[in-house]
Amino acid sequence: MSKRIRYIAELAHVHEVSLLGAADFAFWQNRLRAEELAPVDRDGDAQILIVAATMRYMAVRFTEVSFSVLLSGEKASPEDGGAFLVQAFNSFRPFAFFERALFATPYQHAECRLSVVAPISVEIVQRGETLFRAVMSQSVNATARPGPNDDNGWEGPVFLPRNKRRGTKGRMFFARVRGRGR
Repeated sequence: MSKRIRYIAELAHVHEVSLLGAADFAFWQNRLRAEELAPVDRDGDAQILIVAATMRYMAVRFTEVSFSVLLSGEKASPEDGGAFLVQAFNSFRPFAFFERALFATPYQHAECRLSVVAPISVEIVQRGETLFRAVMSQSVNATARPGPNDDNGWEGPVFLPRNKRRGTKGRMFFARVRGRGR
């Protein structure tokens, strides 16, 4: 019997850019041990997922950028481990506050910029300082061909950092991203 997951929010018409990168496996293995979690091991590297999305919720348009480490699941299916949300930024200050205060997520307010047209780019600026910036190379844009415009997505548990002040284990919620992509 399959249980239907009820999501807190379901958003449509989202523009998103996702970046998958490699990171030091030993560092993340050590860091996640305190959370009782383990990173995915892909050829000796941990996997970092950066997601930038522009969307509208309750008539408010905003952009957010999140940084997660992909987690190892059970030995039989390690790809089903979910993600550990390391840090996230939201361009709408009240949403960043509510995320922190109500859901104990590691959100901060910052100016988040996303361009989904060439050159594709993601940028986070806080108090006038650029914290993160990624821009797709123009040479890649010139030679890259769009892949199929199919239904894409990911779903699974997202684990949050433990509360160090209270000494409590981090919470978890389920997320689902679906839509057409290329």
